Amino acid sequence: MNRRTFLKASFASALAGCGYTTRPMYPCTIQTVYVPMFESKVFRRGLEFQLTEAVCKELEHKTPFKIVNCQDADTTLKGEIKSVRKRVLIQTPEDEPRQLETAIAADVEWRDNRSGELLCNGQTSGVPFVVRGDATYAPELGQSTATALQEMIDKLAVQIVAMMEEPW
Repeated sequence: MNRRTFLKASFASALAGCGYTTRPMYPCTIQTVYVPMFESKVFRRGLEFQLTEAVCKELEHKTPFKIVNCQDADTTLKGEIKSVRKRVLIQTPEDEPRQLETAIAADVEWRDNRSGELLCNGQTSGVPFVVRGDATYAPELGQSTATALQEMIDKLAVQIVAMMEEPW
């Protein structure tokens, strides 16, 4: 066996063992997703609207699924914001916040409406899929709680859509 043939065979076997695949990232049997408004158990108003909108935009951008406004869809993706917290990480000598952290947690469920089966990888019946996001910000630099919350919402939307991928 010459050197060129050996290198080709080595390269092909290396690719086969690295997890590369030509399969689609999302289930081919699903065409439509219904995304009702996320629920919220926190007192910060408007986050449920922001999260629902961010998830829908991420679904449209990254997946082949069509978002529909009816419960006749193949699947339903619903969620609930469970907690939002804000804490001071660093204070100035005058006790003013210099750097803060905000965090958000949500429970998500992706269910096949045809069979009733949960579609999230690793999710067991009755146990929600939990997603979390956090962001730090510094008011001295012109950053605000609103910008940090939007950053967290965007992170959560990416996580939620990523959980819809097929397992490798």
